[in-house]
Amino acid sequence: MWKHWLSLSKNEQKGYVFLGGVCLFLLIGYFLIPLCFSYEEGAFVIDNLEKKYFNTPGEKVEKNSEKKSVKGYDSLFRFDPNKVTVEEMQRLGFSNYAIINWIKYLQKGGIFQTPHDLTKIYGIKADHYLVVKPFIYIDNKKDDGCIQRVIDLNHVDNDFLYREGLSEVLIDSIGLLQAEFYFTRKIAVNKLQGFTIEDFMRFAQSNTKKKYRKSRTRDDFVIDINEASAHDFRKIKGVGEVLSARIVKYRKLLGGFYSIDQLKEVYGIDDLLIDKNKQYFKVNESEIARININRSNLSFIRKHPYVNFYQAKEIVEYRKRKGGVECLSEILSLPVFMDADTVKLRHYLAVK
Repeated sequence: MWKHWLSLSKNEQKGYVFLGGVCLFLLIGYFLIPLCFSYEEGAFVIDNLEKKYFNTPGEKVEKNSEKKSVKGYDSLFRFDPNKVTVEEMQRLGFSNYAIINWIKYLQKGGIFQTPHDLTKIYGIKADHYLVVKPFIYIDNKKDDGCIQRVIDLNHVDNDFLYREGLSEVLIDSIGLLQAEFYFTRKIAVNKLQGFTIEDFMRFAQSNTKKKYRKSRTRDDFVIDINEASAHDFRKIKGVGEVLSARIVKYRKLLGGFYSIDQLKEVYGIDDLLIDKNKQYFKVNESEIARININRSNLSFIRKHPYVNFYQAKEIVEYRKRKGGVECLSEILSLPVFMDADTVKLRHYLAVK
């Protein structure tokens, strides 16, 4: 072997030595990292949580490992990790460190969707998880039998939140935060419904990030909302890449805007955002593309956001009966159109 080694060039010898060193380093790391890695988040926080949830203030929390023998194997019971109490966690044999991390996860709005999610909690070892896994039961249903839904607060509008029964104060708070902050965690609808404003602010404090803008809107900056590009809309404070693209897409579906307030109809835009920035908008109604109801078919008319299927069908059938439409008021006076429809559609329908 040494004869073969001496027959190698210096560069080849160095390469073998380097490769051996790397292998040795990886081997040591494989055995030592699990023993040395700590998820410690500050002794002060741990001590406070110990005092709050345990009657053993003098007991030191084991941060790096579970107990060698898991207690309670003979008295395991069915439990929901979203609703389990501290006493039940202890009976199931979880260490104080694991319980503290578990509680913190729930307090920050975390939700266990599947049994495997329990492995996300620092301090729970794989062997312990495999023991309790058969006893994990997650109730994904609300009291009315509906499946629990998880939503992203970055992409919900006021109408949705009203339908879910949230208070006006909570809805306004969500809207204000959407304009300036990004929510980093999703939340279950039923959990949000049970929030007070104080609960929501605690959730927001731990699960939001500030949105940063490269430039501020100048006082003399004004854009025509019927001609502006997505890039132009992004210059408005509170309007990012996603919202600007939605505005342009919605404008194309409408055929153009006749009022600045129509921007509030864009999904994800809060009324307050438009009201605060109205001085930066103007609208030229001459840019609106109108639908010729004497030539357009049912499918084309139906694509307009302000026209439903039955209204489009009535327009086409009326046109066939009369051999054409001479005045727009003939159509807008039909029973299928409400007063609110008339106000909007007179800007988008034409007879020639």
